[in-house]
Amino acid sequence: MSLQKKILSVLLLLLSVFVLGAVGYRILALVTGQTWPFLDCVYQSVVTVSTVGYDDFLGVQGTLAGRLYTSVLILFGIGAFFYGVSVLTASVVEMDIGKIWRKRKMESTIEKLKDHFIICGVGETGIQVVNELRATRTPFVAIDKDPHRIEFLEALGDAPCMQGDATNDDVLTRAGVETAAGLVSILPADADNLYVTLSARQLNPKMRIVTKCLAEAGGCKFLRAGASAVVSPNVLGGIRLASELIRPTAVKFLDVMVRDREKAIRIEEAVVSPASSVADKTIAEAEIQKRTGVLIVAAKPPDTESFTYSPSPDTKLTRGTTLIVLGPRSNIAKFINLLNV
Repeated sequence: MSLQKKILSVLLLLLSVFVLGAVGYRILALVTGQTWPFLDCVYQSVVTVSTVGYDDFLGVQGTLAGRLYTSVLILFGIGAFFYGVSVLTASVVEMDIGKIWRKRKMESTIEKLKDHFIICGVGETGIQVVNELRATRTPFVAIDKDPHRIEFLEALGDAPCMQGDATNDDVLTRAGVETAAGLVSILPADADNLYVTLSARQLNPKMRIVTKCLAEAGGCKFLRAGASAVVSPNVLGGIRLASELIRPTAVKFLDVMVRDREKAIRIEEAVVSPASSVADKTIAEAEIQKRTGVLIVAAKPPDTESFTYSPSPDTKLTRGTTLIVLGPRSNIAKFINLLNV
């Protein structure tokens, strides 16, 4: 039962005692032949239950039945009051203990994270990042100053999060920035995103940092500050609008691919490790599609920024080659394992 419902139940209990007390006085008046109006009975019930010590308004002390009934009513009133206090006190204590326990459990979970991703800012854009990482079972921790957003994430049950200012180095450290694989900064202001980028790059020179930049001309500043990639929502929004006009079917396919939580078709990338059994083999020899069920979309050789789209079967998978594939989440897991073992 929620705290609001418990408060309501306590108030209803006290109100019931007042009302029943007034009804009892009215019945007592009828039995003893008194002429006590009902409103006077209500007043007598209130001053009796509340034990404020006013004079005997109805003159109940003049009869044995009146004294006995008043005594019983006082006991019931005191009992209801202390019961209500105990229920509310226990509820508040349970809430405080529950918050402390959940906070410590969350901190313990975050401390154990390695090679995870940090999301700075969980607004309208940030929550989409959270949903994508949850859908792909990618380890992450979200940071936001708004307690309501943190409560929302905590209610999801599988979204590690912490309340704090991401521009604070201590907050980033507690989020495990030094062992994180990457960070995305999606704060409302470009200045804050720039500050987070600078701090994160100093704390972890090797991590990948992706940041939002509203001012299109400011992208170069983020790159100089240490960002690995800069995303402009305005630019992406314009491209999306244009794509909806000229290639609606392709856009619909991408939307279904991203939003289908059951099949969870995804585009993923992985690097051919030196220890992989497919290293230095051709795509045909590695039989990646046959063994994993994924479709190879592109390949990027090491030490280059150029891509080979739809690579031919005789393309050699040298160590360090990055493959971009398309497939269900379960098949992608097999693909990643193949390129690492």
